[in-house]
Amino acid sequence: MHLLKSQSISSIVKDFNGNLWATSLDNGLFIISDVNKRRFTLENPKEKVTASYPLGSNKIVVGTSLGGIYVYEDSLSFTKKYQLKDSNFIEYLYYDTQYKKLIISGIGNDSYTLNLDRGQLVEQDLFYNSAKSITRLNDTLLFYGNFKEALFYKNSYDKSQAYTIRQQRVKEALVIDNNRIIISFIDGTYMYDARHNTLIELTHKNASIYSNSLTIKQEELWIATKSGTFLICEKDDLGSRFRESVITQSPNNESTIFNNIQADGSYLWMLSNGNLTRYDPEHDKLKMISNGNSFSEVVNDYIITDEDVITFSSKSIYRIPKNILDKRNRTAPINITDVKLKEMSLLISKKLVIR
Repeated sequence: MHLLKSQSISSIVKDFNGNLWATSLDNGLFIISDVNKRRFTLENPKEKVTASYPLGSNKIVVGTSLGGIYVYEDSLSFTKKYQLKDSNFIEYLYYDTQYKKLIISGIGNDSYTLNLDRGQLVEQDLFYNSAKSITRLNDTLLFYGNFKEALFYKNSYDKSQAYTIRQQRVKEALVIDNNRIIISFIDGTYMYDARHNTLIELTHKNASIYSNSLTIKQEELWIATKSGTFLICEKDDLGSRFRESVITQSPNNESTIFNNIQADGSYLWMLSNGNLTRYDPEHDKLKMISNGNSFSEVVNDYIITDEDVITFSSKSIYRIPKNILDKRNRTAPINITDVKLKEMSLLISKKLVIR
């Protein structure tokens, strides 16, 4: 079974909801809620998934710890592999639609561009190395942030036309429109406006905002903060007052820190302690996707497509169809007449709830 390859499975039974119940020799019982869920592994067992990026049209690219670049299409059907000659650790990937090239950022001084149509791999020494964020602001400017500074390339392949806007470690960047970009530094969150070449700090209650992640949801900027709260502001009125939002249904009622938030319609997706979570802000409902849903590997990254959620652990890639996440299971008619604890019958309430 593709989801339980590492387990010693002794038997499998399918129930009337389509769930598979699998018993193992060493690790108890597993419940697989939908057989359409798929698990994929890299061809080299020594490689680890270290970066990923969506290419559109159900196509994604994955980078690895040994310089492997894997391209997948249509429900994660493997189509092509490229290899960096020095097997360098790939830290960040970004597809530049302006030049139709994949930018590959490695650790150290190495970076590359790859023309996926021609299969042409070109070394770009000290251009995009050790990237924390790469994103295109407009047809002219490409943002690049690393462990020490944030800068723009006016020409993606000409260092003489680059200019630095701030010398500080970058965590993430989010494009608002063709002129504005939000940049999360380790010491605060800033907005850069290319029209006026201005960089201003965004604050809340006269204090710096320490951001874990950024996203745009329905014309609003959402900031997941280090304190576990969300700060929300209309994207057309950035710099004004933020409103706070707190997820009250956190797992185990504990304070939870969320990272890598992504908006998808009315939902927010996010990572928390290696678990992928979907949040419905309107109804304040939190749904754990990875924890207890047929796989228990730590999720390091994910990609949201129109139909699927693609998750990445160090060794595996999972494809989870969105339409199974809200599947309602049928239940058989059960009449509980007696509950015993060590041969002693217990009083059954008319409102007994079995969990």
